[in-house]
Amino acid sequence: MTERARNILLIGGTREAVLINEKLASRSDMKLVTSLAGRTKYPDNLSGEVLKSGFIAHDGMAAFMKKRAIDLVIDASHPYAVQISRKASDICDELGIRYLRYERPAWQEEPGDRWIRVSSVEEAVREAASFSRLFLSIGRQEVSAFESLSPDLVLLRSVEPVSFTLPNGEVRHILEKGPFDLENEIRLLKEHNIQALVSKNSGGKAVYPKIEAARSLGLPVILLDRPASPEGEAVTSLEALDSLLGA
Repeated sequence: MTERARNILLIGGTREAVLINEKLASRSDMKLVTSLAGRTKYPDNLSGEVLKSGFIAHDGMAAFMKKRAIDLVIDASHPYAVQISRKASDICDELGIRYLRYERPAWQEEPGDRWIRVSSVEEAVREAASFSRLFLSIGRQEVSAFESLSPDLVLLRSVEPVSFTLPNGEVRHILEKGPFDLENEIRLLKEHNIQALVSKNSGGKAVYPKIEAARSLGLPVILLDRPASPEGEAVTSLEALDSLLGA
């Protein structure tokens, strides 16, 4: 008797999720469903069944897992997407489904870095108040907290339009998607005379050049530390994931 294909739910939202989707969608021993949770209007091209609006149309995540008899959840969401990760982990515990977290390694401080590490957006706002020209590269969910500041200039960069205003200062908004390179990041910081960068410790190579550029120019980086990930099984490389899945 032929063994049935495993039903896999991939929670996306990162570049690694796109690579995982590419690897698993063509495997005959797996039936892959990828969820984007509706976070972006412009998702990457993905193969197989894709839930672009999350689980709203399926009576929620738990109901979807039951109906589809999910065997394994691979959570490759963004390191700061805490709510979706904890929810997925809790549901898997409740239903007895294997939960596997792909954890992109965080950036590590290097000689020459001037990191101001903060544990909350509120703390980041307090630290940013000391600078008059800011580059906010922290994500569209958090930028509104910085509208309470009074800098001369805020430079925003995001994949999608973000509503952001200042009482007096100038706002410059760049719509752009990585990966970025060091030379252009240095040029960007110089062109706008940036005094400090505000960022999450997202990890990965695609947007790391902004951190390198700040280091090169001796600029401080207000860096939001990662929230704690759900407890349980985790991998930090695609190779490790392949090994666990029997690639």
